[in-house]
Amino acid sequence: MTEQVPARYVSATDREAFADAVADMLAGIGPALLPVAGPELPAETNPTVPAGVDVVIETSGSSGIPKRIAHSRHALLHSARATERVLGGPGTWLSALPGNYIAGLQVLVRSHLAGTTPAYLPPGPFDPAVFEAHSRLMFTRALGRRYVSLVPTQVQRVLDHSDVLAEFDAVLVGGQAIPEPLRERARAAGVTLVRTYGASETGGGCVYDGVPLPGVSAAIIAGEIRLSGPLLALGYLAADGTWDSIRTDAAFVFDDDRGGAEHELQILPPPPAVSDPVHAGAYDSRPESEVGMPTPAESTPAGSIRYLDSIGSVVQRALRTGDTGEIVDGVLAVHGRIDNVLISGGINVSLDRIDRVARDAGLEDAVAVAAPDERWGQVPVVFTAVQDADPEARLERIRAACAEQIGREARPRAIILLPEMPLLASGKPDRRALAART
Repeated sequence: MTEQVPARYVSATDREAFADAVADMLAGIGPALLPVAGPELPAETNPTVPAGVDVVIETSGSSGIPKRIAHSRHALLHSARATERVLGGPGTWLSALPGNYIAGLQVLVRSHLAGTTPAYLPPGPFDPAVFEAHSRLMFTRALGRRYVSLVPTQVQRVLDHSDVLAEFDAVLVGGQAIPEPLRERARAAGVTLVRTYGASETGGGCVYDGVPLPGVSAAIIAGEIRLSGPLLALGYLAADGTWDSIRTDAAFVFDDDRGGAEHELQILPPPPAVSDPVHAGAYDSRPESEVGMPTPAESTPAGSIRYLDSIGSVVQRALRTGDTGEIVDGVLAVHGRIDNVLISGGINVSLDRIDRVARDAGLEDAVAVAAPDERWGQVPVVFTAVQDADPEARLERIRAACAEQIGREARPRAIILLPEMPLLASGKPDRRALAART
């Protein structure tokens, strides 16, 4: 049985205290962290987690099924180091999400490694005017590069409001597919968009513009995307803080087809930092002219995580993402969720593909859901908060595009106009709320 070790709840709303807790966690000091969204901490006393777990991220996502994702600090460090290398160096981040989300936590991890203080948006609904004000305030204080991570809807709203995104060195965009019209609009505005793909189980985005981060591998097995590398989570926890073995084994698979209980987890310490003053390496002290600039993440090396089989051989491990896709010339293209389908007249239709076609046809915030139908069983309907002078013509245009690119069964029965699109706290569309309206 895996040893249980102490953990503690910490509020992500107390930014200073939370940042200090994350810094201690990354240094291997103190108990594991259980971040919560609000200021009130759970009444549970003496929570525990399995040995090796440093932080637990709770998420329900768009499925509504709660998940408690257990990460090691080493995986978070690997992710931060790889991100920094791809983006061109350390910098100052503007955080649009609290630290109980993996994206918000990673902002703190990257900032801690860089020796910078992140800027934060205030709690509440996303407001592009507030975003611009906080961005420009950050620009007056930040040395070096400036970064932010958003979802497509937020990018669209900021572009409608101002040109501030062009002043970031990179705008990471994940959570859902980016419509081609939005990409073109951002490109024309001088915005450096970086399309990210990943999950809370991969420490956030681990594939940038279709290319896996250093150390990450992507493969297509039976049509499903699988991701592997040093930034994978350790697994899922049950409500009592012990391993949820059934759920973990279903999502994290080994190349010897055996379950997690049949492998030994080893966490190897990081290599020592180089202290020789004449060594020309990543750990040299920096010249006085660079004091105050962001620090390269290489200055904080990460340990290694590996799994051994019964004879001591290293076994590779991968995450089953539940997404479909393909890899062409080393570039990953994500098609959508395997389970986000409707069955119309006995034919499976991908709602994600309808989203993508509708958005590329000009309906940039389109979200398709299944609606009951007496004849066909289910048919798609599309929700939007974008008004149109000729809604009937718009419906026909979207129906024609879906029929041509997917099939007749994918033609939306209707486009339903909303005053605003319901969103999850992560900024993604709330599909369950939309499905309840059909």
